Amino acid sequence: MLAYGITTAQSVAGPLHQSIEMREALEAGNLVGPRLFVSPPLWEGNRLFYSFARTLRTPAIAQIEIDKAKRMDADFLKSYVRAPIPVMERIAQGALDLGVPSGTHLVQPGAATGLAGTTHLSATQRMGYGWSKSFVRAITYQDAADIYGKGDFHLIDTLFSAGALAGLDPGIVSDPRFVLVPPNFVSGLRNAAPPTAAQIATIVNDATQQAKVRAAGALVANGTDSPLVVPGISLHLNMRGAALVQGNLAALQSVTRDAAKMAFVGEDLGTVEPGKLADLLVVNGNPLADLRAAADIRLVIKNGRAFTIDEILAPARTPGQLAARRLALEAQEKLCRDEPHHCEEAGAHAH
Repeated sequence: MLAYGITTAQSVAGPLHQSIEMREALEAGNLVGPRLFVSPPLWEGNRLFYSFARTLRTPAIAQIEIDKAKRMDADFLKSYVRAPIPVMERIAQGALDLGVPSGTHLVQPGAATGLAGTTHLSATQRMGYGWSKSFVRAITYQDAADIYGKGDFHLIDTLFSAGALAGLDPGIVSDPRFVLVPPNFVSGLRNAAPPTAAQIATIVNDATQQAKVRAAGALVANGTDSPLVVPGISLHLNMRGAALVQGNLAALQSVTRDAAKMAFVGEDLGTVEPGKLADLLVVNGNPLADLRAAADIRLVIKNGRAFTIDEILAPARTPGQLAARRLALEAQEKLCRDEPHHCEEAGAHAH
């Protein structure tokens, strides 16, 4: 992520102890990467989807997890798809007590329970009325947009469809930073074809729905669903997708100024102003004219410290790491031969 210019990452769910370890290692300089804001696991109801999630059946059980998150100084609390409404309310209150943002997939009852926003414009649901896009045309209508805008309900939009724009940028795979791409995304990116007219239309439609929410007065930040999509690269593709409708400046603001506000750190990050932390990028070109320039990074400055791309890539270029990567790629290629559906799924995420 740091190699692609991301100086701060807001996790919205993760194994808590490992996340804290990673946050501390980054702060101590023992890992090279962005500043990390962490979150406890996804908090579910009677059933869970991801193995690292937690099932919180009652508000009392939820409070145990919330108290642990407070002790661990978590930066975000997420109520996932199956959390009961009383548990959602308890999570919302826990985030308010801790002074951190919170999120859910459900626009309603998410907003009604006091949660701060959604982590996608539309994603998996358990209630028919929780959808914020129509099923056939994927349209966000005024009632949903107004919940965001008039209710001060925030949106992190992940623009899955924008991954198809990888096919317009063959430089992704020839870039030295490609050595950092997880093996399960390598084949999909190497074989990415230019998007079809239908794919472009889907991206424009998705970006239009995001623009409606922003026009309704909501705080909107572009993010990604990593690790379901390739880290770093996906954020740039999402920006390019949003810019097709909203323009380059709005797309850039959505991952800087607006993302910092979303994480409740707008006083320290997100804009270049006296007194704020020095997070800056030196790029080759003008991103306001061509957003591809935002990815053509020559120098990353995080918290006042400058990193060259070679410095960031150095840990991945040791003989041991290169050998391990070759083995991982070989294992992924074998998996593709033996069980092609795995590669088709990874390719779909990458695209």
